[in-house]
Amino acid sequence: MRTARFGNVLVFAALSGASACSLLVGGTKTQCAVDEDCARRGFPSAVCVDTICQSAKVEDREAGPVEAAPPTGPFRCLGNVSRPEAGTGKYRLTVPIVDLVSGAPVPGLTAKVCARLDVPCQNPLSVVAGNDDGLLVADVPAGFDGYLEVDKIGYCTGLVHMAGPVVKDTRRISSNFVQPGVVSFLRSAAAPDADLHKAVAFVSTTDCDDQLTGGVHVESDDDASVVAVYVVNGSPTTKVDRTGPEGRVGVLELDPGYPRVRCSVADGGQRIGEVAFTARPFHTVYDEGDASDASPSRCVVSNAICGPSP
Repeated sequence: MRTARFGNVLVFAALSGASACSLLVGGTKTQCAVDEDCARRGFPSAVCVDTICQSAKVEDREAGPVEAAPPTGPFRCLGNVSRPEAGTGKYRLTVPIVDLVSGAPVPGLTAKVCARLDVPCQNPLSVVAGNDDGLLVADVPAGFDGYLEVDKIGYCTGLVHMAGPVVKDTRRISSNFVQPGVVSFLRSAAAPDADLHKAVAFVSTTDCDDQLTGGVHVESDDDASVVAVYVVNGSPTTKVDRTGPEGRVGVLELDPGYPRVRCSVADGGQRIGEVAFTARPFHTVYDEGDASDASPSRCVVSNAICGPSP
């Protein structure tokens, strides 16, 4: 996903002698409620005066235009994200698949390339095989915004979604492939009354550089039964409200179909983006001794990415 980043310019003008006002070019009329809002806009030394960010010094407000420092940090692009045109033809899509627990590549995969709204993937665009390094490579039409239905005996079927429409040759961040017993353990620990007809998703949170990042809160449009299991330093937990440095969160008890997940900066609540993805009922029931032989069709887990979006 390509982002557009623009620095903001704070313009000060002296009007009628002692009075002064400021304008944030490209912004809105109401810029702030408190001084901290100005700092978040990239003006750490400004103060909030009548909902407008102004210099703390009157003499500075009368001095003329002042260029603000460009935003910095992993979420510097927020508010200035755009998507390029898709173009025509086809692009090469590469998707690494790794085991959720070991982090090792998963060889021997097969995958269907599915259209976005083809929830059961009854009409795949193509079928591809993974290599020994756990890489799936497919040529997809420009603007492809669907998913890969990935299978291997001993694992849950994975529905792997992109960060946005494919508008160039793209290598997706690694997608977690999971064995049935692992998801069942998470469900029993975090949602003991889990409904097997609800859906399960693993969501990766990314920053303006399309890198996995922590400090992100994730929530769903679904009802209050949805449970978020954040991964923090390798351990799953429901006792925090944000992703750890791994940038991973499990979302349980989603309504099947096409659920939507929103992500925001945990400190301050600034919107990062949202993602909608295909989800099917988890629906696995098996004896613990049967876990290693479970057919991939007996459980389904979605994989999605929530990062900066328009």
